[in-house]
Amino acid sequence: MRIFTFGIALHAMKNLVIDIGNTNSKVGIFNQHELKEERVFVDEDSLKSFLQTCEADCLLLASVSKSYDALLPYTRHIGKTY
Repeated sequence: MRIFTFGIALHAMKNLVIDIGNTNSKVGIFNQHELKEERVFVDEDSLKSFLQTCEADCLLLASVSKSYDALLPYTRHIGKTY
């Protein structure tokens, strides 16, 4: 498994975690350590649309097989460094 973190912030209030699987991409939104929302995306376009509007302080992106490169332009607004 490859794990990449962007804008790691120890005091981040809203953290976005993305697991890119072989079939689906799963997203969890955390407020500090508490899971606030879960979503499952069956296609990359839906995930990209979500990422464009999602506000988060920190992003953790994991993928076992698929490339994550196509998603990075949609996450540029996430990851302010403290």
